[in-house]
Amino acid sequence: PSICTLPVELIYRILDTLDNETILFSFGYTCKRFQTIIHTYNQYKLNFKLISKRYFHLICHSIHPENIISLTLSNNKQTPDQIKCFLSIFSIQQFIRLRSLTLNKIDEDDFYTIFQFKNTISSLSFTFLKSTLQNSQTISLLSSIISNKNLRYLDFNLSPKDLLWSNQCLLQTLIISNTLNFTQFSTIISNLLLLKKFVLQDCIIHKNDIIDCSIRYLPLISL
Repeated sequence: PSICTLPVELIYRILDTLDNETILFSFGYTCKRFQTIIHTYNQYKLNFKLISKRYFHLICHSIHPENIISLTLSNNKQTPDQIKCFLSIFSIQQFIRLRSLTLNKIDEDDFYTIFQFKNTISSLSFTFLKSTLQNSQTISLLSSIISNKNLRYLDFNLSPKDLLWSNQCLLQTLIISNTLNFTQFSTIISNLLLLKKFVLQDCIIHKNDIIDCSIRYLPLISL
């Protein structure tokens, strides 16, 4: 038997080990059967952080959004306006299997475009293009994202000031690349009842801060 006659389940296992360019532009052209299989394979993980503009457009026009489970978009110097370009090609509602999303230096308007609809994302990482938020509605949007019952992992670089931390939140990992005061820290810890890992840049404790020793953080295993 040759690789062309292998059961599709085994071919999917092989595709799990290959990068997207190899799958779409090499493997898929081996035979007609493989060409069909790469369009039914639904475990694509796209990382556009360092991709050339040529391959970015080739992949965007070769892949079905419903087959993507992980996506990284970036507005770095090497990839300016990539997120806006991506959103001009796709609607985020097309990504019905998307579970992990990373957004590097995203514009607030594009952030709203992505999160104005309900989603099933369980892992979210993002940084904004500007260090200071320009739209007051962004805080409300962020608070609603945090309370999303699908979300388990969150990594961001904003100050958590004014964010609402619902005790219905199911986050298990939280990474904040910013400084918190002790009140903010306590609010987060006391409300995120399932939090297991908490990483933060710094926590400032003032002399007059009241430390409530009665608060128990049973699920937390890493701080």
